[in-house]
Amino acid sequence: MRDKNLSLKLFKNIAILNQFLYEEGNSIEYNNGITTLEITMDENFEYRVFNPNFPETKPTIFSSEMTIPVIENIIEDLRSQKPKMKNSLFKNRWEEIFIITTANNALKRH
Repeated sequence: MRDKNLSLKLFKNIAILNQFLYEEGNSIEYNNGITTLEITMDENFEYRVFNPNFPETKPTIFSSEMTIPVIENIIEDLRSQKPKMKNSLFKNRWEEIFIITTANNALKRH
């Protein structure tokens, strides 16, 4: 049986992550079990992935791999990462992304 409350929360989180990644210059780090990847989004809404272990390579399109279960795993991984902002009250990287993106969205509405 589907839990509508869980799926609505997940879809809200996916929207927040997408809005964050769409902002130029924003990226996230995701450990896929093999290595840590850097994920961004370009102006055409394509996810891009870069492996920092191979700095000479260019980012490649990663959109087909970004399924809902993968994005859910990415969000869980972000919950275990330290926030990027130094001396902040954020508990983890996901909380940092969620609060900053939500605040930016509220400012853009006014």
